[in-house]
Amino acid sequence: MSLEAFKEDHFRAQMIDRQSLTFLVEHRDEHDQLLVFFTDDESVGIKPIRKVCERMMQQSIMKAIVIYRKSLTPSAHKVIQEMAPKYDIQIFMESELMVNITHHSLVPKHVVLSKEEKLTLLQR
Repeated sequence: MSLEAFKEDHFRAQMIDRQSLTFLVEHRDEHDQLLVFFTDDESVGIKPIRKVCERMMQQSIMKAIVIYRKSLTPSAHKVIQEMAPKYDIQIFMESELMVNITHHSLVPKHVVLSKEEKLTLLQR
């Protein structure tokens, strides 16, 4: 997607519309789903986290990634911990995701293993 196409889809009034960035990912082989949710507020409290949890419950989604801008309140952390036995919610600060670490010069090139190579590796 080009930068122009991204801006056309996700910019409203010179600001990123973070709600339009929220999306659902489905695994190819299974019915495993993951909700990726971008928060609007700089400091995220209970309300946005509960919104994510409610959506997860409504759609029977067990996994989510929440991307926040600046900070997450202790009460929001507590809500995530309370949901932990049943729901897997991972949280990331937006700035942590700005660099793709797999493209770092010290990270070796990743290659998909053949079935034989995989079995050999697992037998070690």
